[in-house]
Amino acid sequence: MTAVAEVGRRVPRLPSAPLVAALHQARITRGVTWDRMLSAWQLRAYYLAKAEGEVTPYMVRQLCAAIGRDPREVYRSGLPEEAAAVPDWVAVVADQRLPSTPLVEAIEARVRRVVAGLVPLTDRRTARGEAVRAVFGEAGALLKAFQRARRCGWVTLGAAEALCDHFGWHPYQLWGEAYDAATMAGVPVGFDVWEGVA
Repeated sequence: MTAVAEVGRRVPRLPSAPLVAALHQARITRGVTWDRMLSAWQLRAYYLAKAEGEVTPYMVRQLCAAIGRDPREVYRSGLPEEAAAVPDWVAVVADQRLPSTPLVEAIEARVRRVVAGLVPLTDRRTARGEAVRAVFGEAGALLKAFQRARRCGWVTLGAAEALCDHFGWHPYQLWGEAYDAATMAGVPVGFDVWEGVA
């Protein structure tokens, strides 16, 4: 049986211990709380990986990206000999882009609703600035990601997921199958994301 056929037979997983250790070290080094270092969905993924003792390569990439670490660096040591290395396709997902129009339109709609409530109290230009601050709060990095997405016409997969998480949306609601295709970029033919889960 070839390696590709084996990957297609079951959901590939890695032991979560090296990842959990890297996340702990990053939090201690930065001197911040978990919820300041990770987004809500990343924190849920961390707790799940810690509880289950294993994690998918896709989530390894996501959580490593959150702390600025290369998955291959994190998994360079401490892996059982029989464990698979981080697949090459894990890194491919990081480069995926989605058209930003669905996201920009959804966020602009949220801003317009806030503006509508402020206009009776102030001029429209001031109201928009206040509305943008209201919907993004202290998430300055997300505001920059939104502005970049609006300017460029595309958004990276990571930024799309972070922005959707902030607003309480799932990316599939905005992009449908295009999102699924982006998250599975580079995955070997025959890989079944659901096999072994249910």
